Amino acid sequence: MKTAAGLSSNGQAPSPITINPDQASSLLMQKAFPRPPMKPTLFKLLTFFFCAPLMMADQTNSDAESETATKQKGAEEKTAFVFDEQPYFQRESKDGLREYLTEGETFEKWSTLVSIREIEGVEDARAYAFQTVKNAKADSPNNNGQVIGNEESGTYFADFLMFPPEGSDITFAEWNIMRITKTAAGIQQLQYARRFYDFDVSTAKIIKADREKIMGQLATLEIPVEAAADVQTYSYPNEEKTDFAVSFPAPWEMKKTKRGVFVESSDKHLAMNVFIIDTAEVTEEEESLKKQVGENFKEILWNDGNDPEVAGGDDVGLTSVTHKGVASDGEGTQKHLLFLISYVKKEGDKSLILLCQCPFDSVEKYGDTLDAVIKSVKVRL
Repeated sequence: MKTAAGLSSNGQAPSPITINPDQASSLLMQKAFPRPPMKPTLFKLLTFFFCAPLMMADQTNSDAESETATKQKGAEEKTAFVFDEQPYFQRESKDGLREYLTEGETFEKWSTLVSIREIEGVEDARAYAFQTVKNAKADSPNNNGQVIGNEESGTYFADFLMFPPEGSDITFAEWNIMRITKTAAGIQQLQYARRFYDFDVSTAKIIKADREKIMGQLATLEIPVEAAADVQTYSYPNEEKTDFAVSFPAPWEMKKTKRGVFVESSDKHLAMNVFIIDTAEVTEEEESLKKQVGENFKEILWNDGNDPEVAGGDDVGLTSVTHKGVASDGEGTQKHLLFLISYVKKEGDKSLILLCQCPFDSVEKYGDTLDAVIKSVKVRL
């Protein structure tokens, strides 16, 4: 139940209003063939499943000077902002939504979250705030939400409590305050969310005591615009003379390996391997990787039983071969989506293989990011 948030004028909590919820690169490199965006389609898991790291036998630390991996934003992670005396760090950014957590917390389990969403084409901030509370009540019938706002400033706060769906493995009460403000392009929604995993009647007292303070801080909070170069890039053989390059979100962990890098998302749900291999061994290596990945599952169906997708060719000097896999536990329950993509140069003794693994119930979250990583692959021809 992560949602998102907006911006405003003064630091005073606004007075309540009556509401009715019913109302290319300098390296002269060419982009490798982009794959179509990957969206979740007819995938539904019965249980949540963590992504098993694709650590192959040769993935040990290496000091090889021929491989470099750089973070463009520096070695230490930068604090995005401080809210309620806590530093927050950016953990996700896509489709107009940026999400921030405190140090050490992940989307799997967090205590507080701040997010900001830009929503284009919406003109009425007040109506949007009302609809937000109405939707929250539809999801959680016991929720007594309210809208607080100032018609002069045009800033409104949606204040409500949410609970996980009935039958969920985890229980909590999630308090949300969203600052909703009109912008030139539409609506800006700034959200503060706090989860109580142990909650009782005293939880309401905590929320009541903190409401005015949190609302006042939200009224003046300004989240800096994210840096355009908020990525880290793996370059082979090095940054000065790059034949292959792949970019990943900066917060993700990237570890150098004997033949490339291993990368995983902050919540460890998405894992990727980049391998630099001899071109003459591409086909043999593809089969070897499929076999090694297959050891993590009982069954994997590659390419729906058909041939892999092929793009490019000798006429453009580069061929990409995409193998799509669906891994299951052997009982028909689909578990993971797999991609194994080879980028084979016509001229040159090295090629690149990108191996991706993601649980189906994380595909919606990471589909656009994974697509961006694939599209970031660059090859010098």
